[in-house]
Amino acid sequence: MKLILSCITLLLIATPTLRASHGQNFLLLEDYDLPRSGHGQILGAFDWERQNGIDSYVSEPNFILGVAPWLAFGLTTHFADEAGEGWNYTSTTPRLYFRLPTSDSLPFNLGFSAGYQFAEGQDPQSDSHEEEHHDEHEHGHEEEDHHADEQDSGHSHHAGGIDDHDNNLWHTRLLLDADLSASTKLVLNFIGVFPESGSPAWGYGIGLRQKLIDTVALGVEARGDLDSNGQHELLAATYWSPIHDLTFRVGAGFGLTEATPDFVLRTGVIFRF
Repeated sequence: MKLILSCITLLLIATPTLRASHGQNFLLLEDYDLPRSGHGQILGAFDWERQNGIDSYVSEPNFILGVAPWLAFGLTTHFADEAGEGWNYTSTTPRLYFRLPTSDSLPFNLGFSAGYQFAEGQDPQSDSHEEEHHDEHEHGHEEEDHHADEQDSGHSHHAGGIDDHDNNLWHTRLLLDADLSASTKLVLNFIGVFPESGSPAWGYGIGLRQKLIDTVALGVEARGDLDSNGQHELLAATYWSPIHDLTFRVGAGFGLTEATPDFVLRTGVIFRF
């Protein structure tokens, strides 16, 4: 909890005063704005992560279609090349995005999203507790060797926590979106992940975005598990919209715990139609 509060304090201090005119403009977070009914967004993301000297890559194409002023439908596909093992398809997630009704007197807006992740393969660690503890003594050494191999290679398969891409699960976000000024946007995300097997995982996200000129904005974002030993990432980002219907995003950051990559470079593009 101290780590989460420290991240929030840092974000509030680092950038004092962007108002994004479209949703999904953050790299790590969801915000309140949605495409208009009958319009949509095509989003592409490519990430590079380095942990213990090992490089991994992620590609995540996504589209969002406005269905009603308060509703949109999205579909995200996830591909990964972990530690040079080659590119693999990992999951597809259809999702619904909702604008929740709020009073005009409130200084913020509320939104909610929910989706179900269909994973390509199940992580062996997601077996039931009965299977995990069956003949525990016999398999203890094998599990220890497996974890040691992961540490030596500098990566894991993101099993557990809010970044689990190996298991079938429900993924939800409750978001709070506030305009601190005409040029400043603050977003908070409260994340819940509910796998078919295993315990739920909870996480947070916070982002502050500052508009410099009409086409350029800077931001600071953080996201992580509500677990001091989980993944916690801090990211500085630039958002550039050379024309109204096109936005490029790039951010560089680092992990705050051993479970998080040492360095991350996240990029993305949004095309609106």
